[in-house]
Amino acid sequence: MLGALLLAGCAFSSRVPEEETPPTGTAEALVTWDDFNAEWLAAAIFAETNRVRAKHELPPFMSQVNLVRAAEFQADTVAMLGVASHDNPFAGRRNVMDRVRYAGVTADVVWENVASTSVRAPAEGEFVRVVVMPGGQRIRVNDTTGEPLPWPTYRELAERIVAQFMSSPPHRANILGTEPTRLACATAIGRTATGGEVVHTTQVFMSKKPL
Repeated sequence: MLGALLLAGCAFSSRVPEEETPPTGTAEALVTWDDFNAEWLAAAIFAETNRVRAKHELPPFMSQVNLVRAAEFQADTVAMLGVASHDNPFAGRRNVMDRVRYAGVTADVVWENVASTSVRAPAEGEFVRVVVMPGGQRIRVNDTTGEPLPWPTYRELAERIVAQFMSSPPHRANILGTEPTRLACATAIGRTATGGEVVHTTQVFMSKKPL
């Protein structure tokens, strides 16, 4: 469920290119548990979101100074609580507009996408099984070869996350919306109860009314 909350005011800062494009060479770097870089993945998701918008002949989102703080807080909270939700128990930051205000950003309307995604996923048509490691950790492996599922690149994982959003009508509506103009993306990695690696993604969209 995705809601829009209203707040009067308008205070936009300048474009922040470094939040919109992954650093050179990172698109093909592997996402691993030990070397996970939340900022690289967030930037890759931002770039992929704009690529999808371009396919639909829509203008790209621009970044917004401090808006990323609102997205980061909820991504970290989802990772901590293990529940993909738009709400949390923290006073003053319980909903997306509260978090945007807390980050020092003024907006007319805000929207939020939240998702949890398996970091390692089987290829199409591939069967998997769960293997218990000596330390008790459970990992998914290829049912034929017994090899652990491979780590994706940052670009591959970003594409999968955005495709996941696009498969849900309300999330898709936010990505392809004509009213939002600014976007912030944030990610946090975590494990399921059975030890599987998941990445928690938050996207915060905002707009302001014309002067």
